[in-house]
Amino acid sequence: MKNFISYFKLFFADKSSLLFLSSVILGLAFSISVIISTFSLMEGFVVSLESSLQQNRGDLSISGRRHFFKFKDISSTLKRLDITSFSTVITSESFLVGADHSQGVLVEGIEPKSYKQVTKTKILVSRDFVAVGKELANLFELKVGDEVDLLFAAGNKSLNGTPVAYTFKISSIIDSQLYQQSLRVVYVAKEQLQELLNLNEKINQVVLKLPTQYVYPSRNDIQSFSTVLQDELGYEYVVRTFWEKYSGLLRAVKIEKFYIVAILQVIVVVSIFNIMALLLFISEKKASQIFLLQVLGMTKDRFTYFWYSTVSLFWLIACILSLGFTFVFSLLLEKWDLFQLPGSVYHLSKLELSLNFYEVLGVFSVVLIWMYIVTWWSMKRWKNDPLIQRMRKEYS
Repeated sequence: MKNFISYFKLFFADKSSLLFLSSVILGLAFSISVIISTFSLMEGFVVSLESSLQQNRGDLSISGRRHFFKFKDISSTLKRLDITSFSTVITSESFLVGADHSQGVLVEGIEPKSYKQVTKTKILVSRDFVAVGKELANLFELKVGDEVDLLFAAGNKSLNGTPVAYTFKISSIIDSQLYQQSLRVVYVAKEQLQELLNLNEKINQVVLKLPTQYVYPSRNDIQSFSTVLQDELGYEYVVRTFWEKYSGLLRAVKIEKFYIVAILQVIVVVSIFNIMALLLFISEKKASQIFLLQVLGMTKDRFTYFWYSTVSLFWLIACILSLGFTFVFSLLLEKWDLFQLPGSVYHLSKLELSLNFYEVLGVFSVVLIWMYIVTWWSMKRWKNDPLIQRMRKEYS
């Protein structure tokens, strides 16, 4: 260790070498952070989207192929499969009428208590009171206590199908994290929606969580249980996982993540070539010191070991700095609107970084391999240069 420190001081003691070394390490660290941030941003998108979907829809949902059905028709099946956490829902289309414009919305009739058990989302609705999404409230400049009109196509039969407007007060504003959900969904009391649509006790959806033996269900658990539930219910019903609607998007993101990172390796390779330039620079500038060390008995293998140890140290410092750059980018993504991406395109109101330990370790490992390859090539050139030839260069 003492010899390593002495050699390091010998080669990097002067100001120009230190500045060159610092710029190389900072450039490499920034390049690594670009890859990690890209990886983490795409992973964060997948994690945030799946989490938001599960928070809004539970693990599974059941809908009827013929639209509306009575819950008692499937209650025995749910009981037989030990499903105790579920909530019945009615979904219908409507128009929200504002002062200057109107917009089509999806009205969901829910039971607040059971819905919270399934989705962990507290939504305050009761008769004549509704909850709206944050984006919808911003669009119409609504706040709690304001009145809104919902226009339904199905109303009093005596009106021969003429749309009827119902006035509600806003009881709460919900931030669901899903942009489209926050922009399009209005929550009302299920019993009142059944009355407005003349449905009696019929519903068209049940959201549920897996039985209690699945404490932390994985995607494989949910997928397997959905198959079992679908077989039990039969063709009259459709069972969907919470991610099914966005499965194509999620799959595409996971595939593209690896292609993008592979392309970004070019940035790292360019930075690693700077390390090769540093090694060549030191070997030329410190040629006399290297020559004297060889004369005093420093073998090529020992010198090679020193350079590989030095490159490993550079790699370690660059990896630590890259995590710092990634942390700074995460803060900027969270605090600055400049780094916010449009939710209408990316489905989420907000994007976050999600660091995966094994993916970060994989990026670090690939960088280290590239550095060793470049070091090996540089040292091969130096080893092929005989000592006598170095003596002639030094004293010619």
